[in-house]
Amino acid sequence: MKDLIDENEISENVYDKVAQAVARLNNAKENAENISQKLQHQLDEYKERQRSLERIQTTLTSGLIGALVTAFVAIVTAVLSVLRSKPERDLKRLAVIEKSQQLLASGAKLPSDITYHYFGKDQNNKDK
Repeated sequence: MKDLIDENEISENVYDKVAQAVARLNNAKENAENISQKLQHQLDEYKERQRSLERIQTTLTSGLIGALVTAFVAIVTAVLSVLRSKPERDLKRLAVIEKSQQLLASGAKLPSDITYHYFGKDQNNKDK
């Protein structure tokens, strides 16, 4: 009989320990599932943030490209304008000089600013 008591005690003791172990495992499983859900939720949030940042990056990149193209066009336009304006200014000066020489040849008086800027003296006031 003593063997039966010992076996019953042992079996109850083992049963209690197994039950405790199963309860710990179930508790650990629930904790793992909770942690997994939280991690999955965080992962989903990070993926959404990444998509948002990618959209922002695309917008900024396209804006930067547009700004660079605009700046390049503005620089090229300014350079071409400067290059074109010098010959145009020279042609206008030549036209003014030609017209002023025609007026001088006909005996007309020229404005003093034209004679000063284009001839370096006031030809209308030769006496001074």
